[in-house]
Amino acid sequence: LHAARGLASAAPRGDPRPVTNLADLCSELPLVQVEAGEVLLQDGVRSGRIYVLLDGTLEVVKGAPPVANPGGPYTIEKGMLLSLNSTGSSDDYGIDVAELARALEERGFDSLFVPEHTHIPLSRKTPYPAGGALIRPYYDIMDPFLVLTAAASVTTKLKLGTGIALVIQRDPIITAKAVATIDQLSQGRFLFGVGNGWNQDEIENHGTAFKTRHKLARERIEAMKAIWTQDEASYHGEHVSFDPIWSWPKPAQKPHPPILLGSGSARGRQRVV
Repeated sequence: LHAARGLASAAPRGDPRPVTNLADLCSELPLVQVEAGEVLLQDGVRSGRIYVLLDGTLEVVKGAPPVANPGGPYTIEKGMLLSLNSTGSSDDYGIDVAELARALEERGFDSLFVPEHTHIPLSRKTPYPAGGALIRPYYDIMDPFLVLTAAASVTTKLKLGTGIALVIQRDPIITAKAVATIDQLSQGRFLFGVGNGWNQDEIENHGTAFKTRHKLARERIEAMKAIWTQDEASYHGEHVSFDPIWSWPKPAQKPHPPILLGSGSARGRQRVV
């Protein structure tokens, strides 16, 4: 999953005309989608082609994120992934999430995904995967669960997802509550996109050991599944452990919202299973 630089300067490849506002961008929406004819199903993992705004241009990203969904693979028919920055009048390149969510739903979009970074340390143990300096949206984004709650309040059909939530930086009991709450408030429209992160400095500031983050992520997701599906949930692993607890609400979707794995790693599909 790749986050967008923003809407203000975006323009499709091969078209020198800048897209200066949401209406102009939405006129190009047939490009911003997963093309159903190119979606493949192989070994229970769905992949395909999705166009996203990336570094000011519309680009194709081959290989949609692998899907881990107990109810079967989830297909994004038409969706957009954006970096929602400090949205509002004070921001010079963001867009109000309510305005964006309403416009996407009106134009038939399937889903809206927003990313997560709690902070960005000034140090850099791991280089920016795209090369060069780290772009501003990484440290300028809002909390994804609050952003998506705002989007849910002005829509009725648009699916709402994290792209991705950094579970290795999140307490599983608190995150399970947040996921269940937004799924209830949206009447079952939440998509839980998760990932294990690349920024060692950021991850370690949350007390997570970088080398064992993948195992930690697995245990936290397993623990959240227990909380969502059991009245008296407990979990005991190497990194996550708690005795029986009560935690409500449970998610509207059963047994829980789809869990989508976002990964830029060659081993990403292995982590699905």
